[in-house]
Amino acid sequence: MKLLRKSGLTGSEAAIIITLLITFTIGVVIRYSGWKRHENFSYSETDKQFDEKTKLALSDLKQQNLTERQKDRSVEVKNLYDSLMALNDNKPDKKQDLKLNIKVNINTAFAADLMMLPGIGEVTAERIIDFREKNNGFIKPEDLLKVKGIGEKKYEKLKPYITVEP
Repeated sequence: MKLLRKSGLTGSEAAIIITLLITFTIGVVIRYSGWKRHENFSYSETDKQFDEKTKLALSDLKQQNLTERQKDRSVEVKNLYDSLMALNDNKPDKKQDLKLNIKVNINTAFAADLMMLPGIGEVTAERIIDFREKNNGFIKPEDLLKVKGIGEKKYEKLKPYITVEP
């Protein structure tokens, strides 16, 4: 009681402090008495299994996304190829407009895909890819005007056939 008055604590505060001290002391005794060794509580095997399952799930998800993108891309390329082949068969004169079913994403297209666009040859396709890599892609289709060899006229011809997606 004298200690309680000197410390300035209320009865309930002192009871809480005493409870915490007793709990701490019991914990220390159990920890170091050898009653239950902490080695018996190794969770490393469970952690390893969880880690393996997580990595497997993530790799499956990445593979699934990659497969879906490859399927979408193969359909896109096939449509582009079919459209261009139809144009070659029905070409009455050189000034006929292209009638493509799809748009080419200039942020992901390969050089061969870009060369299928009107007025784009091997050199311009490589310039587009170089520009894309140096500038982390195209933000808007008009950024194509910044590529050497693409002016207003060529851009206007390309505009219906291109898209910019991340």
